Amino acid sequence: MSSVNVFVTTDSKKYNFRLTLLTTAHLEQQIVEYSRSGQQEKNVLVKITDRNGHTISTDQHLQNAVEDEQLHLVAYFHPENVSEEHVMAEKTEKRISYKVKYPLVLLTGAVKYQTRSYLESVKQDLYLLQTLFQSKFGYQVFNTYNPQKSNTESLTLNGLNNFISRHSLNLANDMNDKISYDGLIFVWCGYGCFEGSRGILVTSDNKIKDFHDVQEEFVTKTMCLMEKPKVFINIIYNEQEKSNQMTQKRLWYNYNEDIFTVFANLGKAAIAKKASSFTEIFCQIFENKTNQSFECIIKQVTKIILDQVLEREIVQSASTNYSNIYFISRMAHQQHHGYDGVNETKDEIPLANNIPETLDLREHWNYNWRRSNIEAAKKVEQMINDKDQGLVIVNKVAQWQDIIKKKPTKIKADPCSLVMLAKTNKIVKRQFGEYWLYVIKSKLIILDGVHVDGNIYAINCQIQYKENVKITTQLFATKDTIIDRKLKQLISPILWNTNIHHNIPVKLQDLEEKEEQCSETKLFDERILHLQKHLQISTDTFGLEHPCVAISYNLMGIAYEDAKQYGKAIEYYEKALKIILDTFGINHSFIVQLCQNLELVYSKNGQYEKSVECCAMLLKIRQKVAGKPIKDVADLYWNLGLTCEGRQENKRASTYFEEAWKAYTVLLGEWNKETLNARRLARESYGQD
Repeated sequence: MSSVNVFVTTDSKKYNFRLTLLTTAHLEQQIVEYSRSGQQEKNVLVKITDRNGHTISTDQHLQNAVEDEQLHLVAYFHPENVSEEHVMAEKTEKRISYKVKYPLVLLTGAVKYQTRSYLESVKQDLYLLQTLFQSKFGYQVFNTYNPQKSNTESLTLNGLNNFISRHSLNLANDMNDKISYDGLIFVWCGYGCFEGSRGILVTSDNKIKDFHDVQEEFVTKTMCLMEKPKVFINIIYNEQEKSNQMTQKRLWYNYNEDIFTVFANLGKAAIAKKASSFTEIFCQIFENKTNQSFECIIKQVTKIILDQVLEREIVQSASTNYSNIYFISRMAHQQHHGYDGVNETKDEIPLANNIPETLDLREHWNYNWRRSNIEAAKKVEQMINDKDQGLVIVNKVAQWQDIIKKKPTKIKADPCSLVMLAKTNKIVKRQFGEYWLYVIKSKLIILDGVHVDGNIYAINCQIQYKENVKITTQLFATKDTIIDRKLKQLISPILWNTNIHHNIPVKLQDLEEKEEQCSETKLFDERILHLQKHLQISTDTFGLEHPCVAISYNLMGIAYEDAKQYGKAIEYYEKALKIILDTFGINHSFIVQLCQNLELVYSKNGQYEKSVECCAMLLKIRQKVAGKPIKDVADLYWNLGLTCEGRQENKRASTYFEEAWKAYTVLLGEWNKETLNARRLARESYGQD
């Protein structure tokens, strides 16, 4: 067998070396050799375990550990005249305690499967966990599932791997930051099974991933989490009947050093429920037992579940070398009873690692959307300073006008209804292209029959939920806002952060306005200087892969294209395109603009093949989105034909002109000028080939 890479931890240091022989003698020799220069030089190696506390004392033990990929080992040393029992007892007495206040929380799960039953309970599991960690403890949470985006119900293996790799890479890139995460919480919810003592995850495309591989990604490949507590929770919905000893266990956990793993094995009965009892109980105890260690919390969860299952179904495994983990809330005030509002005061958030949720750019993204929300942010800060209460709403015109016309009789009966308030002359209204900004001041606002295609900002008011409410994008709320529980189940409120939601966007808008002025006066150097500041603020605040950074790159590309520096323009457009593709996928509207920019600048730079590729990508997007002939698609065929004609690819050009001709005929009529031109060029190009 080829050599294997092994990680070994002693009391004072971690080592990494290659093991060329799978024998305990060789392993012991390597450990002693590598630890010779450390604090263990005068001590004796007495014991080796895997990270789950299982002893490695024979060659077979070692080979089994390698086969199970348990390559993170623990070595124990002590002086020759001290017994092993004494050393282990002393270690237990001196157990390290971690106080975790800035953990990275990663929630993953699959709700919708290709060939399995729909898991409604996973949606609620992920909602409860995100509410617990984000809204009640103030932690930075990343969740693969967004209740506002139905496509996130599916999580493929590739999607899961990309999510894990992205955050693992971000951790590696953040090692030099002044403030870093002090722990990790990783959760999986979805179908799966168990093979031996190992959990197997099943993604939406019915592919599998070993839960151990997930742990290895963060334990061995992210140095910034070394010697920091890492909690892994595996909530598996198992369709299989109980067939062996391991599948009969409903809940078990193991911990060693700074790694704590929890397994919840839920059977067929749990699949039909709205949420697993494990998740509900775990969230309740975690929230209310903030002064207890994570181990104590899990033990209390098991005691409650013992009333529901047999005692043999609860199993634990612990090494003698583990730590107590305490999770500290970042909220200044906890409200465990009657929690109806946001009512949260956060500690100062370190921007390098804990970025609050920013303006959503998935469905709405253009300049008018960003500008209207920046104005909304200014209104929020003004109302906070003036001690006003109410809502600021950014909404598309058509949908908002439709709301005002609905259910007039019922609306008149309740003067605090949002729709009734929106019809009065006392509110502030302002239009930004297709978006309207509304400022509604009231202590109490009732949402009933409301569809807001945009954002709501709640400022220290009370919001009541009636029925038939839809908010398509985001709900921001200041700390003293009281929000109806039903509304919080519909959409997770985002705690208002003045720096991220107001100060930074206002700075960026100011730089964009200065850049526009320089563009009009042909001051290229000053224009680039403003855009460089724009890019620097975006990357410093949001990281390297945020959509705001893509906007900065796009603006840089436009500036360099205007200056006829096409190579530079292409460089920045391509950077922007990569970020948006990685973040939103190919069907995002911003992709269309970026491809159009690239197609044009490639042509200007003489890169005609690249220009054709961009047109082809645009064509694919437009056809998929439209599903029927539209003018943009016809124009793209026309442009592709012209590009190919310029390169003397006449047959290819004829094909594109013919497609343009067909589309123009449907859209504009057979005798329209554009239709006739497309037909003429299709025939001419074909005849020249």
